[in-house]
Amino acid sequence: MLLVVATDPETVEINYTWLPTWLGLNAQLLDRLAKKVRATSVGKPLTPELLYRVHEGIIAALAQEFPSMENLDLHLRSLENVRPTE
Repeated sequence: MLLVVATDPETVEINYTWLPTWLGLNAQLLDRLAKKVRATSVGKPLTPELLYRVHEGIIAALAQEFPSMENLDLHLRSLENVRPTE
């Protein structure tokens, strides 16, 4: 699971429901993150590699925004291990 999802061939959305509640319900924070996502993804093919880079960018931005939250980046990166069953 990544913190971004391609909802259409040209649309990327932040997967905010997988964020901790105190982050996912913070509309101002999500707006700031959305600006970063747009800056790195608009006009580019939404390949798995690009989605992963955007995911990593969100993790880095959140870790920078909340430096007192030790290991926040590790917590968010652990979502990469969540996969749907087949």
